[in-house]
Amino acid sequence: MISFYGKELLSLKANLHTHTTCSDGKFSPEEVIRLYSDAGYDVLSLTDHRTTQDISRYNPENLLLIPGIEIHPHDEHSTHHWHLVGLNVPLDFRHPTPEKEGLNVQQSIDLLREAGALPFIAHPYWCGFTSADLRPLTGYYGMEVYNTECRNIGRAYSIQTWDELLEAGRDIPVTAVDDMHSAASLFQGWTVICAEKRTLESVLDALRNGNFYASQGPEFRKLSFENGVFSAEFSPVVSAHLVMQASRGRIGLQPNQDGPGTPFREIERMEFDLNDLPPGSYFRCQIIDRNGRFAWSNSIRIQ
Repeated sequence: MISFYGKELLSLKANLHTHTTCSDGKFSPEEVIRLYSDAGYDVLSLTDHRTTQDISRYNPENLLLIPGIEIHPHDEHSTHHWHLVGLNVPLDFRHPTPEKEGLNVQQSIDLLREAGALPFIAHPYWCGFTSADLRPLTGYYGMEVYNTECRNIGRAYSIQTWDELLEAGRDIPVTAVDDMHSAASLFQGWTVICAEKRTLESVLDALRNGNFYASQGPEFRKLSFENGVFSAEFSPVVSAHLVMQASRGRIGLQPNQDGPGTPFREIERMEFDLNDLPPGSYFRCQIIDRNGRFAWSNSIRIQ
């Protein structure tokens, strides 16, 4: 459970980007389902390249399965291809290869939405796209801030891209994913969905409304913003910050805060009065545990 901005909600651990032998993954769908179920996940989406799957064929055990797809629209201004993850894609999704039919990324986002799916931007840093490329796009529900598979070329994190979008006034929620193709990418980045019920409908509703956070390990137990005061409670961490507009920010704790060689410290909560922030500015909470693993809350915009 999590106290999520005044509501007591379920904390459902999810991997929202996964591949199987139906495209270029090393494990069969049944094996992937078993692996994530045994690891204690609550939600899994099978997002094979250019193909959807009939999830009713599988025994999900303790998992909620979300039918998904990954598609690759071309970019009109470069040789790069976008990667879009579509969640809740119908089995008869009619257009799995937009790159062959000339659809650009915005048209592909629109097409996924028209089909009832939730589009997310996959690993923009890995693809070679910047915030300037993402800024004109509309209609997607979030982007990946961390992607385990992208460690292979040193581009796992898209944190700066996210902050630049926030600076530009684009309040984009973020996910963390494995993008699992093989055992090397198992269980290292996930999204915690804060849902009212353990049902597909409730999970999709939480994703539509940005009620989730991204993590590699640390857990948020409470997030609150009332009367201009932000507070958070979480598993023990060695670094905790509010990241804000430009050079603004707040420090809950950072390593060697009292100087080099000072005793190792951890905290589990922080609170800040933010009534001095100007309208239109944003903040987000970022925490790091003793193993160097991040968790990121989604941003809040000051009204």
